[in-house]
Amino acid sequence: MATDPGLLIGVVVLTLVCGSIASASAKGSLPRNGAIGIRTKATKSSDAAWDAGHRAAVPLMRWTTWFGVLMTVVTVVAVIVQRPGEDPGWEVVAPILGFVGVFVGLMVAGVVADRAAKTVGVGAHGASPRSLRHKIRPPLARSSANGDANSRADHQRRVITGSPRHGRYGRRASRARVSWR
Repeated sequence: MATDPGLLIGVVVLTLVCGSIASASAKGSLPRNGAIGIRTKATKSSDAAWDAGHRAAVPLMRWTTWFGVLMTVVTVVAVIVQRPGEDPGWEVVAPILGFVGVFVGLMVAGVVADRAAKTVGVGAHGASPRSLRHKIRPPLARSSANGDANSRADHQRRVITGSPRHGRYGRRASRARVSWR
């Protein structure tokens, strides 16, 4: 057998964890805790954020679980069908693909849950005014009557970010990055 059993066991364990968290999240029976679940700063901020984050991640976690099950079945069938002396094929590729796919699916589900949890607590128990500082726009430059380069429309399309050391319009403002929207 050319398949590493440890990799197949890893796919099965990750798939079971993903499936159990998705099932408990869909039922609403996964309490906020420090051991099991999608634990980010935003999801741990309140019970409402925990529930919203996990409910938002349920569809992606279900697809990830089914992908892990499919790759496990493909691996087992490929090991059974392989004849002695043949070069390894799907029995090696399937568990690697399954492990990477389930891992990436869980990471993306974590990002989805974090974003959903951040929308719940804004202004209450979630994001503080300090964490919302990046959403505050810089003051608009005064435009001249003839509409020079610092016109209001031009300034609204760009966001100037200076270095963290010197603030938004600090010493190195001439070398500040300009990103266009």
